[in-house]
Amino acid sequence: MYAALDVGQKTVRAVLKRQDGKIVKELKITKQADSILKFLKGRNTNVVMESGYDYQYLYLLYCYNWKSSACHRSDCTEAFL
Repeated sequence: MYAALDVGQKTVRAVLKRQDGKIVKELKITKQADSILKFLKGRNTNVVMESGYDYQYLYLLYCYNWKSSACHRSDCTEAFL
């Protein structure tokens, strides 16, 4: 499963796809931690995100909540808090 997150100034377009490319879920959610986490909760997904405006916010949110090996910064959790 793959989750694609496109960050805007106030909203995030979130798409969940299976490996065969079929879209399972597509939402426009508020750019708030609880909304993003609710979308991803309980899903075993690889997360991809745009590398444009404010991607750091999602990167740190992901690292802090899943303590992911994808987080390469030693200060990841401290930076988010």
